[in-house]
Amino acid sequence: MSALAVIDATPAELADALDRLLTELVAYRLRPRVESGPPALRRVRAADLAAQPIRTRRARAFINIAHDPFEGSMLFAVREIGVALFDIGGDDMMHATGDEVCARDPSNEGRRSGIINGRWDGIGGWHA
Repeated sequence: MSALAVIDATPAELADALDRLLTELVAYRLRPRVESGPPALRRVRAADLAAQPIRTRRARAFINIAHDPFEGSMLFAVREIGVALFDIGGDDMMHATGDEVCARDPSNEGRRSGIINGRWDGIGGWHA
C-alpha cells in the first residue's frame, strides 16, 4: 500500500468522481475539432527512436498535460483514482468500480473502458 492508503474518500465517492471524469473525457474526445489539414507525416528511423530517452509513466503524464492541459490532467486524475482504489481494496476494488462506472453509460461503455484500461495499466495486477 502507498501513502494514499489514508485517503479521505469512500469508494463510492471515487466512483462518482471517476464517472464525472469519464463523461467529460468522452465528450471532449468526441467533439468536432478544427484542424488545418492532416498532420504532416514524418519519416522515423530506428536510430531516432533509440536516441530518445525512456520516460517513466509519470514523466509521460506531464508531457501529456503540457501538450493538452485539459485531457492530460483528466487522464492523470483517472490514474490517481485507480491508485486510490487499489490502496483501499486492491485489484478487486478496481475491477468492481471500473465495471460499475463503465456500465453507467452503456452507449460509451467501450470508450470508458478503454480510458480506464490505458490509465490503470500497471496498478497492482491491472493489465490493459
